[in-house]
Amino acid sequence: MSGLLITARYSSSRCSDKNELGWDTNMTVDTRKFIDFWMENSLHAAEPYGAAGAEQVASKLASRCIAAAATQGLTKADLEAEVGDLETVIQARLVSINLLEHERRRRLSG
Repeated sequence: MSGLLITARYSSSRCSDKNELGWDTNMTVDTRKFIDFWMENSLHAAEPYGAAGAEQVASKLASRCIAAAATQGLTKADLEAEVGDLETVIQARLVSINLLEHERRRRLSG
């Protein structure tokens, strides 16, 4: 773990010290928790039949993650010190998410 702590954690709307992501700036969370939270809330299975839906281009998603991290005082280097190449990690997670969704749809259809 990078050891870098950021001042951010998702909180309820009653909190007055919130940034633009809705994170309470009075609480701390480590880099790994930020990455896990971002991936859980930002990576989704592709829509079936080529319909418009969840972004599937890892480079675009990595840029979005880096931008969100920057609002919390984290750099790309901080993120990659924690998980390795961010784009590769995102691509691997997308493959996993899409395989799970494909299997779920297959089970439902037959």
